Amino acid sequence: MGDPDEIDRLWPQRVDEIREKHRQSLDPENADRFDLAYDDLANRQAFAIGRRSIDLRQSQRMATWSDYRAVAGQQAVAVDADTREALYQQFDAQTDSLVSNGIMTPEKAAEEKRLFREQTQNTHVIGQISDDPQGFLDRADAGEYGYLPPEQVARYRAQATSNIAAAEARAIRQADLDAKEQSALIGRRLVEIAQIADADRIAVDESFLALPEVQAHPDFPKAKAAIDLRTERADLPFMTPAQMDALIAQEESKPIDAPFRAARLKVLEERRDAALEGWARDAIAFAEKSGFRVPEMPDIEAAPVAEIEAAIQKRAAFAEGLLEGGFTKGVQALTLDEREALKSALSVDADPARRAELASALARNNAAHLIEDPVAQHVGGLLVSGGSEALGRSILRGQQVLAQDNIVLPALKDRLDPAFDQIGALFADAQGGEATQASIVAATDALYAARQRRVDPAAPINETVYKQALHEVMGGTGTFDSDEATGGVARVAGRLTVIPMGVSATSAERARKLLYRDLIGVGAGGGPTADPSAKMRQGQDSMRQVSLSGGVPTIGGEVIGADDWDDAEFVATGPDEYQLVIPTQDGVITALDSDSKEPFVFSLTRLIRRYDQ
Repeated sequence: MGDPDEIDRLWPQRVDEIREKHRQSLDPENADRFDLAYDDLANRQAFAIGRRSIDLRQSQRMATWSDYRAVAGQQAVAVDADTREALYQQFDAQTDSLVSNGIMTPEKAAEEKRLFREQTQNTHVIGQISDDPQGFLDRADAGEYGYLPPEQVARYRAQATSNIAAAEARAIRQADLDAKEQSALIGRRLVEIAQIADADRIAVDESFLALPEVQAHPDFPKAKAAIDLRTERADLPFMTPAQMDALIAQEESKPIDAPFRAARLKVLEERRDAALEGWARDAIAFAEKSGFRVPEMPDIEAAPVAEIEAAIQKRAAFAEGLLEGGFTKGVQALTLDEREALKSALSVDADPARRAELASALARNNAAHLIEDPVAQHVGGLLVSGGSEALGRSILRGQQVLAQDNIVLPALKDRLDPAFDQIGALFADAQGGEATQASIVAATDALYAARQRRVDPAAPINETVYKQALHEVMGGTGTFDSDEATGGVARVAGRLTVIPMGVSATSAERARKLLYRDLIGVGAGGGPTADPSAKMRQGQDSMRQVSLSGGVPTIGGEVIGADDWDDAEFVATGPDEYQLVIPTQDGVITALDSDSKEPFVFSLTRLIRRYDQ
C-alpha cells in the first residue's frame, strides 16, 4: 500500500478488525491484559506507518516539484525576459511551499532557485548566440543575464562576436556567389542571343537587353553588336572570309570612340574565324548552317543509287560554286555525317552489287576520293574505265568472303612471289605506289577468293588463277599473257607493265619496234631508206608527239638514240602515263624531258595510234 491517504483511512478499521478476531478466542479473564498488549503493539506500529505516510507525502511533493521545475525550465528557455521573470517567481513560490512544509531546507531552496535561473538563462543564451548573436549582445549590455556568472557571460560575448563576424563573412560570400550566378546566367543568355543573331534570327526575349543589370554585364556589348550587325549587314552570313576581312578593316577605320566599336570588331573577327574553321572542316554543313540553299542528299544507306548520284552531281556543282566564290580552298560534296553514312553503305558487310553500283557512281562523278575502302575505290575506278559490272561484284563479294574468314589466303609474300617476281617494280614508280599496290593486291586477293571458293592456307597459291585475277583487276580482258589479251598487266619491252584498257601487248610492242626502226633510220621491213637522217628525225618527232611532258627523252642532256630506246623499259606512273627507265650495270637511269628537265612521260595509247596510221 503506497498511498498515504489510503493508509490513514484503512489503518483504524483494520486494527479493530484484527483485535476483534483475536478477542473471540480468548478467556474473558485475559481480555484486559490482551487489550493492553495489543494497544501497545498497535500504537508502535501506527507510529511507524505514520512515519512512512509522511515520507511518502513528502516524496510525492518533491516529485511534483521536480516535474514543475522541468516544465517551467523548458518554458523559461523559450520566452521573453518578462515572462521568464514571472516563471522565476512562480518557481520560487513552489519552492517556498516545500520549505514551509518542512520538505526542503531554506539553504537547499536558495540553491535550487539560483540553479534554476542560471540553467534556464544559460540554455536560452546558447540558442541566442547561435540564432541571434547581436540580440544577445544587446541584452547582455542591458544587464538581462545577471543570473549567469560574469566570466561565462564574457565567454558568450566573445562567441557571439565571432558568430556575427562569421555570419557577415558568409553573407558577403553568398552575395558574391549570388552575383556571380546571376552574372553567369545573364552571360549565358547574352551568348545565346548573340548566337541567334549570328544565325540571322531574332531571339524571343531581345527585350531582355533593356534591363539595367543586363546592360551592365561585360558581354552586353557583344550581344548588342551582333544584333546591330544582323540588322545592318543581312549579307554577313553569305560573305567570304576575304569579304569579312574587308569589313573588319572598314570597322577598324572608324573612330576609336564609335559606339560598340570594340565589340563590333570582336564579333566580326569571331565570325570570320568561325567561318574559316567551318568552311575548312565541313564546308557543306557550314553552308547549310549559314543559310545557303544546299542541294539535299537522300539517305545514302537506303536510297536508290541513281538518286544519290543525281544529288552528288548537284552537290558537286554547288561545291564548285563555293570554290569559285572564294568561300573555301577545298570542299567535299558530302558533309561529315553523310561521309559516315557513305562509309557504312560501302562497308564490307553491305550488298556487293549495291556497293559496286555506288562506287561506280562516285568514281563517275570525280568523287572516288570519298570512298575510304581501297578495294571499293579500285572497283569504282575499274567500272568507270570500262570494266564489267559482274567483275566488280565478284571482287566485292570475294572481299566479303575474306572478311568473314570463310577463306584464308597464304601469306602476302607467298602469294606474290610465284605470281610475279616483278610485281613490286610494277607499282614502285607510280604515284602513291605503295598505296596503289596495296589496293590492287587486296582487290586481286578478293577476286581470287571469289573464284577459288576454298583455299588451304598451307597450300601453294594457284599461280594461273592469281595471275588472271591480277590481270582483270588491272582492267585486262582475255587470258593473261595471250595474244587476245588487252589491258591489264602485260609484257612490253621485256617487262611487266600496266597497259590501258582495250590496248593489247601486241600492238604496244609493234609500235615500240616501229619507233625503234625510225630511230635507226631504216625503211619498212628493215630495208634501207633514201634519207636515213630524215627517218631518225621522224622518230624523234614521234617521241615528241607521244610526249605528255612536252619534250623528248634525253640522257645526259642528249636525245636518246635507237639503242637506248630498245633497251628502255616502260614504267607505268599513272593511267596511260609511262616513264622510260634504262637499265645499266650500276642500276637504272630515268630519261629526262628535254624541255622540263623532269622525267620524260609519254602516252602508250598515243604511241600505238601514231604507228597505226
